[in-house]
Amino acid sequence: MTHGEKQVKEPILRVLRDVFGFDSFLPNQEEIVQAIVERQDAFIVMPTGGGKSLCYQLPAHVMNGTCMVISPLISLMKDQVDVMVATIAFGMGIDKSNVRYVLHGDLPKNIEGYYQETGRSGRDGEPAHCLLLFGYGDIPKIRFFIDQTEDESERTHQVRCLNHMVTYATVHACRRKQLLGYFGEVYPDARDEGGNLKPEMENSTSSAFPRQTPPLPCCDICAGEVESIDATQDAQIVMSAIARTDQRFGVHHIVAVVTGERSDRIRQLEHDQIKTFGVGRDRDKRHWRLIIDNLLAQGLIEQTTGDYPVLKLQPESKEVLFGGRQLHVLKTRKQEGKRPKPSTAAGPYDQALFETLRTLRKRLAVEQGVPPFVVFSDKTLHQMCQVFPTTTIDMTGISGVGQAKLARYGETFCAAIREHLKNQPGSEKRTVDA
Repeated sequence: MTHGEKQVKEPILRVLRDVFGFDSFLPNQEEIVQAIVERQDAFIVMPTGGGKSLCYQLPAHVMNGTCMVISPLISLMKDQVDVMVATIAFGMGIDKSNVRYVLHGDLPKNIEGYYQETGRSGRDGEPAHCLLLFGYGDIPKIRFFIDQTEDESERTHQVRCLNHMVTYATVHACRRKQLLGYFGEVYPDARDEGGNLKPEMENSTSSAFPRQTPPLPCCDICAGEVESIDATQDAQIVMSAIARTDQRFGVHHIVAVVTGERSDRIRQLEHDQIKTFGVGRDRDKRHWRLIIDNLLAQGLIEQTTGDYPVLKLQPESKEVLFGGRQLHVLKTRKQEGKRPKPSTAAGPYDQALFETLRTLRKRLAVEQGVPPFVVFSDKTLHQMCQVFPTTTIDMTGISGVGQAKLARYGETFCAAIREHLKNQPGSEKRTVDA
């Protein structure tokens, strides 16, 4: 490091530690801050949760003059609501760092949107959980709106993005690895063939594999909540039924034929006489709908649009019917007993103390007219409830406690922790032993 570089870098690291309470930068932050401090022009694209705010906040502490930030985002959600907040306007901005759950009630149109929306959770560095409720019935609805796009190239692009999203939801592969792979990153295999954590992963600080996050499982696939089954024979049954009914009927009719439903309409059409009638009566209708949905998702059959959509075979259908191509589908594995409640913090902590500190944080925030996370993030409070700092010297070792916040809030929080330990002797030992 040259003398000039040292002169620039030391104040940056000092502000990072004293003002923001962090010992190190997230990936790429240091280079961005350095460029701004050196008055270079910079065009930066960072992922959701990558730490964009610090990149312009820190230089404002180091440089002379006024920092002007122009943002198109409108903050829809403040911290006045503690239990649950819902919105359909993800793209308008969510001004909360401690979102713990993101629920998608239907399929997003593309992976870029899904990544941005799920990235609104856990921005304080604490664990968060995302649930996508996916049904293949979402696909025709999205296709309907895509088909309204007049520009052919844009329409093709939207279909391609939708197909990527469907693949993400249906392929039996780690969800995190798929997401990172889509954006050109590689999620490292954390464990060896014996299932043991690799030594190099124990001290990893990469953005794809943060040290404080449990390496695996990181999704339903890795947790064994779903299983991949070979449904080739069932796919052949469905496509045979479509072919033998002259590709003139919709989903419900094909399912009725396969399950052997003896309705007046089926008898009038003499579809109870075809070879595939009733061959799938040992499975319920939901199973056959799942098979049809997967065939649609993988482009092996097509559903027409209009008032009376029907199922059509595709050229690729022959690969499954006659060419030896297999079809695998994902099914939820039956869980024995209740699923464990997901953790919302990295490691055990004193929950009673956390509620006490959270109440204190809320009171201070109201007095100062700021959102609670501006006082301290959940991640910082969780660490206090693990370490139990009772002096301001102890408090300096807590992530997110810089000199400014230490001076403003340190003794107040230390006093609350001391009072808690006085009323609940042995709390720190129980937490360590948990």
